[in-house]
Parts: sequence; structure tokens; C-alpha cells
Amino acid sequence: GIVSIEENEEYRYAILSSGGIAILEYKGDETTVDLTKVDLGGPIYQIGGGAFRNSTVRSVILPDTLKSILAEAFRNSSLESVVIPANVTFIGREAFAYTDIREVTFSGTSKLSMIEQYAFSGAKNLQTITIPASVTTMGTGVFMGSGLTEVSFADGIYLSEIPARSFAETKLTAIHLPDSVTLVDDNAFNNVQTLKEVTFGSNDG
Repeated sequence: GIVSIEENEEYRYAILSSGGIAILEYKGDETTVDLTKVDLGGPIYQIGGGAFRNSTVRSVILPDTLKSILAEAFRNSSLESVVIPANVTFIGREAFAYTDIREVTFSGTSKLSMIEQYAFSGAKNLQTITIPASVTTMGTGVFMGSGLTEVSFADGIYLSEIPARSFAETKLTAIHLPDSVTLVDDNAFNNVQTLKEVTFGSNDG
């Protein structure tokens, strides 16, 4: 729960009952933001819905304390690169949609379990990504209309479903699905004119 909502020159933020901080709005105009150096009175647990939406931020350094990135957190921003810390378990709907993002790096010990629908949709500059082994659920159209040419899945992943329109309208040329996948949903690769090869793992479903 939220104890109070506070504000300073650069941020509007919530103090949570857990003692952590949720950033609700970035009001600055910097192109680089280092949240590891921001003191809001507690550890930053959450990037709230729309917090950096439409912002000029090109690079953001996220703190290791971060647990979730909510819906539209960076939507339509100038963000070009991000490292997702190990403790982030949830990336919300359209969190990075229509950004300028080129590089998404996940911690080698990532605990990310869910990437919600359209999280990276329309990210035209995003060409490659490796989905962490911890991911069990992806939403509809998660990479739809992005610039992806290559996607890989970390060894040991337990993802069971490639949801509808996941990679539709991308530029994938080939994809190898992990052993854990038992369902490829409707139009997962719709209108991917460059796709020449899809290989499946050993799971018979």
C-alpha cells in the first residue's frame, strides 16, 4: 500500500508501506538518469505506470533494489539502452513500447518471471534480445512490430507458451524454440516476411 505521495523538482513518488519507493513521474529533462544515486528516502522498488512516458531520457541506470516496472513506464520515450536488475520480477504492459531502445540486457541472475502484453511492441531499433531462464509468462504481442532480427532463450527456461502475435511484424530470420514450449498461439509470427526457419525443442507437448 501507499503511505504518502511526495514530490520534489524532478520526481513525484510514493512512499510504500513496505518502506520502499515507487517513482510515479519523472519531471526532469535529462538524457541520462542514474537512479542508483537518487535519494528519495528509501530503496526504489518500483517504476510506476507511465513514470518516464514521452520523456527525453536516453539512458537509465536502474537500482538493484528494483522489483517491478509497471505499464507504459517508458512508453514512447527516447530510451536507447537499459540493464534490467536481477530482482525485477515483472515488466508491465507496453513498458518499453515505441521507445528508441536498441539494447536490453538482463542480469545473469535475473528473477524476471513475467513480461506483459506489448511490452516491447513498436520498438523499431531493438534487433536482438535474450529472454532470461526465469521467464515463465509472456503476454500477447510482446515484441510485435519491433525491429527484432534475432531472439534467443536462456538455457533452462520454463516458458511454455509463445503467445498470440508475440513476434508478429518483426524481422526475424530464424528462431529456435526452447524445449519447454508446448503451445505456439495464433499469429505468433504473423507477417514476418523474413522468417525462413522455426525449429522446435524436444518437448512433445
